[in-house]
Amino acid sequence: MLLVLVDPSNPLGTALSEAELAKLARVLDDFPSCFVLLDEAYTEMRFAAVDGPAATVAVAAAEPKPSVPHTAAGPLIGVGSSSGCAFASGASLLRHLSPSARRRCFVLRSGTKSMSMSGERQALMLLFDWRLRALALTANSLTCAHAPRSNQHAYAAGLSALRASDLGAVAAFYGPQVRLMHALLSEIGCAAMADAPVAGFYVIADLRRLLGARLDQLAPAWTAAGSGPDGSELPSMPGSCPDLDPCVAAKAVAVHSACVRLMQRMLPGRFASASWRLRSDEDLCVALLVFSRVALAPLSWFGLDERHGWLRVTCSAGFGQMRKIAAAIRFRMDEREMHRRAEQEQRQQPQQQRQQLGAKSKETPNVPRARL
Repeated sequence: MLLVLVDPSNPLGTALSEAELAKLARVLDDFPSCFVLLDEAYTEMRFAAVDGPAATVAVAAAEPKPSVPHTAAGPLIGVGSSSGCAFASGASLLRHLSPSARRRCFVLRSGTKSMSMSGERQALMLLFDWRLRALALTANSLTCAHAPRSNQHAYAAGLSALRASDLGAVAAFYGPQVRLMHALLSEIGCAAMADAPVAGFYVIADLRRLLGARLDQLAPAWTAAGSGPDGSELPSMPGSCPDLDPCVAAKAVAVHSACVRLMQRMLPGRFASASWRLRSDEDLCVALLVFSRVALAPLSWFGLDERHGWLRVTCSAGFGQMRKIAAAIRFRMDEREMHRRAEQEQRQQPQQQRQQLGAKSKETPNVPRARL
């Protein structure tokens, strides 16, 4: 039996409390044959460093540090003491596991998040049992390529030197951006979760209202024309605006055609024509990238049904960029609502015309035919 726990969660940004982790640890004592895979890639990015006491994020310096045995050619795979772990910073299930449960635990950490080492593909596996360590080392050496040993030593040294003030700085950088983006999405009415995330640097946007939009209804990001996602009043298709400058209109049509061709190349076979509708979160993702210059990630990549229309927003580029992303989403929401109302009016027109014709026929008096 294997329990996989991702805490904090990616992409939701939720995290278990100390009380919940303690209850889970007690349950694991009742299942001695259950192994635990603990994914803590975002554990250094808990916002409790700002909102809570410093003790909640302090590195367990008083606990014995894990040794890091290795072979001459193999990767560094730490084997921790059963009584403690120097890398268990902040709220962690490791702090609550009994010695016997800890020996059944695999801990995964990543340097690509809080330490911004994404280009290095740096990660760490921490084990508390020598037999598991031997199996993991063999499997890694035979099936996986690992980072250079110099990078591994640098990452291990960085984790060993990590202080509570460092964690506080990370939380102070990401936390306000996450809360701002969640507030902006809530104002638009497309925040997927009622509460702001408490860890990581992602916010989930519920963009299901954009599903069903046609490509020929999407306006490209207007920058040279002085309008666009940050507050444009131009209609989606310039041809519907008689007062639009002909040069600007021609440029808009050319840019829109180029955007449609780009989407057709990015998702071949999905968009046969410009009148094709957006039907999945991946369609929304590509459309926002091409037409609004906003890069989001669809949650269908994480297993969610693509018809939900949920996308992950990364909050790491500063307050100004967060506001631009929210403005682009608001623009698309308003644009979609405008076209939805227009389509609804078009559908209602034939019905209204039939009703008017019926009313006129009732009002027309029956004139008796002349007899021959």
